[in-house]
Amino acid sequence: MKRNYILVASIIIVVVFSVGILSLLFNESQASLTNNEITEKGTKLVLKNNNSQLWEHVNLAVSNATLKNGTAQSFYIEAWIKPGGTLTMDLSNMLGFENNPLPNGTNLRVLARGGLFNTKPGGNGDFHLSVQGWCNAPTSQNGYPWYTISQISMPIGQLPSNITRNTAIISTNPGDAEGSEPKNVEVLFTQMSMTVDSDGNLQIIFPIDPKLNQTETHIV
Repeated sequence: MKRNYILVASIIIVVVFSVGILSLLFNESQASLTNNEITEKGTKLVLKNNNSQLWEHVNLAVSNATLKNGTAQSFYIEAWIKPGGTLTMDLSNMLGFENNPLPNGTNLRVLARGGLFNTKPGGNGDFHLSVQGWCNAPTSQNGYPWYTISQISMPIGQLPSNITRNTAIISTNPGDAEGSEPKNVEVLFTQMSMTVDSDGNLQIIFPIDPKLNQTETHIV
C-alpha cells in the first residue's frame, strides 16, 4: 500500500510538473505575438483583396521599427485576406503608441512576399492587393490614397483548412508568422517604404517594384 501511495504521488508530481512546463512554454510562445486591437486614433495599415474569387496571403517583414521607448524591433506579419475582403492592422499598437498616431517622419521598411490560395488549388490567377495607411476614426479614411500591388497569372495554392476568415499574425519571431505555404506559390515579392506624415497617415513608395521570383525561400 505504501509503495502504491508513493507511486501515485510520484505520478501526480510528474503530471503537475509537465502541465506547468507546457503552460510556461505556451505562454512564452504567445508572448511575442502582439495585440492587433484597432484603436480610434492610431496609425493603421489596410490590406484590401481585389480578387473576388481567390484568397491572398502576404508575409510582411518590418525591419528595425522604432518603438515608443526608442528601441528598434523587427516585426513579422502573416496576413490572410479573403476574396474581396479587407484586413486592418494597427501599427500604433504594434509599436507601443496605443491610441496615438505614429510620430511624423516615422519610416517603416517593409519586405513583402505574396501568393494566391483557394479551397481548390491549381491553375493560375491574378493577384491584386491594395494597401492604405491612415489614422483617426474609420469614417475618415476616405480620400487617403490606395497603393496597388498587382501581378497576373500567378499559381494558386491550397488554402489551409484553419483559415476561414481575415487573419493577421503579428510577431517579433519570424517563425510565428512565416507560415508553411509552398514557395512555388509564394512567388510575388516587393519592398515598401512607409513614411508617416504630419497627420499620422502613411505615404507609401515602392523602392522595389512587385516582381515574380521563385528563388527566395523566406523573408529576412
